[in-house]
Amino acid sequence: MEKRRKKFDKSLGFVAVVLIPVFLQYTLTTVVPMVMSFVLTFTDWSLIGAGKFIGLANWRQLGSDPLVWQSLKITVFYALLVVIPTVVMGLGLALLINRRCWGVGFFKGGWFLPVITSTIVIASIWKWLFSAEDNGIINSFLGFLGIAPQFFLGSRMALTTVAMLGVFQSLGTAMVYFFAGLKGIETDMIEAARVDGCTGGQRFFYITLPLLKPTFTYVLIIMTSGALKVFDSVYTLFNQTGGPENSANVLVMHIWRTSFFSMKMGYGSTIAYLLFFLILMISLFQFWLTSKDIMK
Repeated sequence: MEKRRKKFDKSLGFVAVVLIPVFLQYTLTTVVPMVMSFVLTFTDWSLIGAGKFIGLANWRQLGSDPLVWQSLKITVFYALLVVIPTVVMGLGLALLINRRCWGVGFFKGGWFLPVITSTIVIASIWKWLFSAEDNGIINSFLGFLGIAPQFFLGSRMALTTVAMLGVFQSLGTAMVYFFAGLKGIETDMIEAARVDGCTGGQRFFYITLPLLKPTFTYVLIIMTSGALKVFDSVYTLFNQTGGPENSANVLVMHIWRTSFFSMKMGYGSTIAYLLFFLILMISLFQFWLTSKDIMK
């Protein structure tokens, strides 16, 4: 009985020392701001003075605001441009580094380096590389090949340029997750399939890919969530403009401009909740889709 009491006291001490501070930190930095921002959706507040309660006016405005839906369309298109190549190429790189060969450690570090590098730094380099000025490295190289210079940061290619940056910085994360998933697969099954005469493609599609389903689901959800919340790369490349002719005006940029430029914190919070529900619905759909047997 004494031993059980001591064990209970240790467990209680662990809860008090570790779990309670984490719970308080999560409550103060996540739950409370979410509740406060939801309350703001029913107000008209300009950061100065007291807010005015306006009921569902912000939500009604949301349905008829063309800029919001334009930003939403741009954001979803950006996510498609980033997530699909990142997941496919990340899996390919993971399969590559899963092979034991010389220099694989350097290869892994090289691809993961953009992940731990500040987005502001990478975006600044990206802006210099794709500049339409005479010192633009990419356009200089295209000119050397006899190709006409491209306006990568113009309205036609702005979103694609930002998406390329997103893929470049996210690829290492996807690679590491898939690599960890591959390490969790028992090699006996693959070797048995090899002995039975299965080709490399058959082993991949019928053994490796189904066993990677939990990892695939997780990578798909976090990559999509991150792509839908893109902001800092757009801000660095185009300052506060959202790109020429709003061509890269993603939803978070529109939220920021509405809240702090137009001083409409209530309406900005309403748009933020639109993004929250969008991410939630897409994540639930992806989880449901990948839980099916379509990957068998």
